[in-house]
Amino acid sequence: MTPLPPLPEYHVVLVKPDFGISTGWAFSHFKPGERLLRPDNLGMCQAIRKGDRKTIESGLVNVFEPGTFEAYPLLGKIKKDFTRLGADGCLMSGSGPTMYGLFRDRDKAEEVREHFRTLYRETYLAGTC
Repeated sequence: MTPLPPLPEYHVVLVKPDFGISTGWAFSHFKPGERLLRPDNLGMCQAIRKGDRKTIESGLVNVFEPGTFEAYPLLGKIKKDFTRLGADGCLMSGSGPTMYGLFRDRDKAEEVREHFRTLYRETYLAGTC
């Protein structure tokens, strides 16, 4: 473990569709031999240390997304919607199904939360991180 400074301030919108995905299922559908986009952990640590928002936002990678999005296309749609609605970064959390969007602007985050709240009961604005 390497201590890191806090992330730059973001407002986080969480969207959990009305289904679950077990971690076991996610691992069983992960294909490590495939050419997957993988996280650049050292690059992300460096970006966090520098407070480099652009690199943090563009460096969000979850290797479970391809297999999970194939089986649950709604999650890919939610990710595309986050991007279309102005999230500065978005990703599936862990093995899913919760998706999150990072927003620099609180008003934009509240607007996107309201949009998703009309579609998914479990939608939250998690304040800042």
